Amino acid sequence: MSEQEVTYATVRFHKSSGLQNQVRLDETQGPREASHKECSVSWHLIVIPLGILCSILLVTVAVLVTHIFQYSKEKHELQETLNNLNHNYSSMKNESYLNKGMLRNKSIECNSYKNLLDTFKRQQNRCHMEAKVILDCLQHREVPSAPYYSRQLLDRIVI
Repeated sequence: MSEQEVTYATVRFHKSSGLQNQVRLDETQGPREASHKECSVSWHLIVIPLGILCSILLVTVAVLVTHIFQYSKEKHELQETLNNLNHNYSSMKNESYLNKGMLRNKSIECNSYKNLLDTFKRQQNRCHMEAKVILDCLQHREVPSAPYYSRQLLDRIVI
């Protein structure tokens, strides 16, 4: 294996000629080790803002995760409520359908009773008219056996 030599050069562009000479001197000095580089800005000035930024990002992520879990819990609760409401709606719909059927049956039953009542009223009116005719006939003639006719009339009215 061959050994390789690493050479580092610093290039700076400045307007003054004195600084350009200094750059040329840096090039002629030879290789430097990477760990002995000089920083133009102190590392503390970079680390502190980066630490603050990381802390803010960490807090933001924690808040967002908390909100996601809360929203998923609320969504689950709302889904359960919606399912309960759908169940109640279907139960009420079925009950309403049954009530409409019962109302229809009661209406049919009521109409049949109404027809029966009308029939009874017609029979009562007919009997009343017959009784009136018989009484009118009895009043205009003198019949010796009137109690017999009255008894027959009363029997017809009762029937």
